Amino acid sequence: MPLIPSTAQYIADKLNCSLPTRKIIDIIYNQAEVKLKPQPIPPPKLDNPSLFKQHTNSIKQQLTQMKLDRSSNNIISGHK
Repeated sequence: MPLIPSTAQYIADKLNCSLPTRKIIDIIYNQAEVKLKPQPIPPPKLDNPSLFKQHTNSIKQQLTQMKLDRSSNNIISGHK
């Protein structure tokens, strides 16, 4: 779910969780078996549900073009 940083931190704090650092995200991305082309949603559009759906559809399209599905055990990165 795309979130602005302050909202993500608020939720993480309420759930007693921590957010990954940029370094951890980079390590995960580099180790992922499947790397999708990142398609970030620019602010202030982060609160637009129709844009979320469009973003999800673009991810599904990339997976389809790569002949992959989400039921595999591969680590997929770059998508959200």
